[in-house]
Amino acid sequence: MTVMLRPEQMGVTARDRAPDSAVTATVLHQDFYGHDAMITLGLTDGTRVTARILDAGKPLALGDDVAVHVRGVVRAWPRTVGSS
Repeated sequence: MTVMLRPEQMGVTARDRAPDSAVTATVLHQDFYGHDAMITLGLTDGTRVTARILDAGKPLALGDDVAVHVRGVVRAWPRTVGSS
């Protein structure tokens, strides 16, 4: 299955405050832009995702384990044969 969502749809929280639907990820990279940041995360299955952080929570450090959850509606469709 292929899923598409916007980076700001991903919520990043401390693992101990995560909703039940969250998955664990590790912070791999951060780009700060003043009022927001783009965070590259590595999911436990090796998938990399980018989250846009708009709120001013506790700063994340490279290597931090966090919880990631999706806010809002996502688009999904079956993976086609031969795609990865």
